[in-house]
Amino acid sequence: MREAHELKVANVKEIKKPKLMLISWRGTQKILNERVLVQLMEQVGFQVVVADDKTILSLEHFVEIVNSCSVLVRVQGAGLAHELFLPDGSVLVRIVLLGMEWNAETYFGGPGTTMGFRHLEYKISPKESSILQMYSTDHLVITEPESVLAKGFEAARAVDFDKQDVKIDLFRFKKTLVKALKLVGH
Repeated sequence: MREAHELKVANVKEIKKPKLMLISWRGTQKILNERVLVQLMEQVGFQVVVADDKTILSLEHFVEIVNSCSVLVRVQGAGLAHELFLPDGSVLVRIVLLGMEWNAETYFGGPGTTMGFRHLEYKISPKESSILQMYSTDHLVITEPESVLAKGFEAARAVDFDKQDVKIDLFRFKKTLVKALKLVGH
């Protein structure tokens, strides 16, 4: 894959200043406090690149940008396939949605370790999920999110993927960012 795209950065040690890419969707799974999250990332010590839907349209250009990054951050979903273009030694930070723990490790956990990069998970709490605006704190969707999955993938997708945005707890997430920074050697 790396040879096919003629990627220039083989190892994260080649990147002088730690660079973090935040993949930002405008449809579902939005980060509602993205602007202040980016500020936090910069305060921790990262040069931050925000990749939105338009950035991703040019695959060749996008792949080049991903390959220049030490860390990739994304709410878990299809955009995490871009991890394939990260240099060895880099870190993928997956923001795991409420109720989606089951697929976090299954689909995204294993491949990275064999490909030369590391994973960090940030599991959101119910108060960070937009689902709290739709359901009470004692609803099964909040207290037992796996019960939604028991109704089948389509039911889980409707709640967990299609209707869930996040407002990151900056204090909690900072710990994940600091750990990522240390893992990439800064």
